[in-house]
Amino acid sequence: MTELVRPIRHILQTIDVLLRLGHWEAALAAIDAVAALHPDMVALALFRGWLALDQNKPQQAAVAFRLAAGRDPTEPLVWHGLAGASADPLEQTAAAERAQLLNPQGSYVQVWHDLRAGKPHLAVTTLHAFHQRFPDRAELIIWFAEVQRRLGNEEAARATLDPLLRRRPRSAPALFLAAALCLDGLQAQQYLDDALRLDPLAASATRLFTPMPLPFRVPPQPVVGLSPQLADTLDQLVPGAAVPATPVWNAPPTPPTRVVRKSANAPTMPPPHDPDTAAALHVVEQATQRLFGRTPLVHEAERTTALLVTHRGALAASYGMETAAAIIAAMTEYGSALGTRAVQAECIVVDDRESLGRIGNIAPVAETTAAAFKQVIEAVRTALTTAGHDVDALVLIGGDAIVPFHRVPNPSQDADVDVPTDNPYGSGAGSELAPELIVARFPDGGADGGRLLLEQLQRVIDYHQHWHLAGPQGGVLTLPFMRRFAKPLQGGGPVVGWGISAAAWQLPSETVYGELGSTRPLVLCPPATPDTLEAAWPPDGRLLYFNVHGIQGGPNWYGQAVDGPSDGALPVVLTPDDIGAVAPAMICVSEACFGAEILGRSPADAIALRLLQHGALAFIGSTVTAYGAVTLPLGGADLLVQQTLHNLRRGYPVG
Repeated sequence: MTELVRPIRHILQTIDVLLRLGHWEAALAAIDAVAALHPDMVALALFRGWLALDQNKPQQAAVAFRLAAGRDPTEPLVWHGLAGASADPLEQTAAAERAQLLNPQGSYVQVWHDLRAGKPHLAVTTLHAFHQRFPDRAELIIWFAEVQRRLGNEEAARATLDPLLRRRPRSAPALFLAAALCLDGLQAQQYLDDALRLDPLAASATRLFTPMPLPFRVPPQPVVGLSPQLADTLDQLVPGAAVPATPVWNAPPTPPTRVVRKSANAPTMPPPHDPDTAAALHVVEQATQRLFGRTPLVHEAERTTALLVTHRGALAASYGMETAAAIIAAMTEYGSALGTRAVQAECIVVDDRESLGRIGNIAPVAETTAAAFKQVIEAVRTALTTAGHDVDALVLIGGDAIVPFHRVPNPSQDADVDVPTDNPYGSGAGSELAPELIVARFPDGGADGGRLLLEQLQRVIDYHQHWHLAGPQGGVLTLPFMRRFAKPLQGGGPVVGWGISAAAWQLPSETVYGELGSTRPLVLCPPATPDTLEAAWPPDGRLLYFNVHGIQGGPNWYGQAVDGPSDGALPVVLTPDDIGAVAPAMICVSEACFGAEILGRSPADAIALRLLQHGALAFIGSTVTAYGAVTLPLGGADLLVQQTLHNLRRGYPVG
């Protein structure tokens, strides 16, 4: 039978997503396909454990996690899993302790930071103490032996590791380290072959030896043969994960789209043949293909690295030294919380030499210009990439007065002078309109003493830290790692959503809103008014969708009658005062012109900030003019939002 060959890394990423979305049968089929060639692979034991937990089979999960722990005891996720699956209280406690100790963003963060920074002399004392306290723990034997090796004490490292090599079964990181230490070439190759049988991607070796290169050569990434039926199933369930750069959405040929601006009292959009607009749309299409053509989820062997960026001086100038210190402390705690989701967060205070010194020889900058921030961010990315940590995401902490927006030229022919955007912070050598990284921002609330910023940081800390799972004996366990496999928007099932649209745009709005599968009907204005919306505000909604008018500098959003002109008087549909409490972790997406215009604004006069103040986890919108269709087919912002809702419903993280 003909088989389709896929790189094993992409199959593992696909399994990761399938588990997240709850496609258990397909996940198991993919696991079995990989197991046919690599039956002893660590990752497969982990996946089987997660699958069993998802199916409420804790005993089966515990067996899988114990097997994974024997094959790679240095992986904190195996201990997290065992802590959640085991029915033995003593085993639960010990596993949770081991997970916390190995967590690179946990209580012993400095040890792992020193190792990643290539400073074993700073980590050796603590690791020796760990080894003395727990002499039989395989993970601590491995790490202590590796520190000895890095310090040049190879004989001592071999003596430390030797008892572990006499045990059966032997783990992948122990075998990789033995290969690095062995003086006999043939024996070293045997150790390496045995390690690759357990870990063919050498993920545990990368974790162990970073920031140094691997001390041996490993073969190219293996491939896995899939039946055409399984390959087709995987591509349908997880487009873009099994094969990189595969677009999620492929539109059939359609007639030209009639496009209008989504702002009140606005002229029409420039003609589509305008060369500047065409060039901008081409870049947007490239970015869309990249963003929606691959999964942002990361396999457990490939840690995500995120930069959290702010400016101490700018915070102090806006809020005072005490509040500035509180914000930076909250940012640091947020970084630690991300560590529970296998995200390595680096807190970057661009005007603080000590903060930058942990990364490398990077000069701090006192000025608060976008160019100065970009310079520091690029230097940090370069240093981390050199150390083997590719940066995947960038989070800016503060509003425009703290971390300024870039002002890029407006490529269209409307009245917007420029476009405030964070995209250039995440772009490289390509266009500044198409970032290579995920870029997000925690805005502030203006002259509120830093209150909104601190509230948002505390909200995401709580969101990432506290994930409760029913234990096998009926108790409640806190399992932070399970957040990675939570289905925040039901993993493809219907989403409890709520949508509001101008009546004139009912057809495209219903098409976009239909991506959620919500049972609540789309609300149209007219006839809806702020009073009727306030009475119907959904406290349990998980996602809010708005396709309405907005105006530059104005606090309100507006509807439009079916036959009403967009340049005439428009009915108010929503004001900041009408925003009610929102559900925890609610995500808000708006197509309104200036829907995300927050420069010089506060929650009192910006709906986006008001939603964040009232508990929203994220807001997605436009800082300037947005364009969309008045009828089918969809166009402009409608397509971007449709794909955003499509992927959120499938369980993709909003960041």
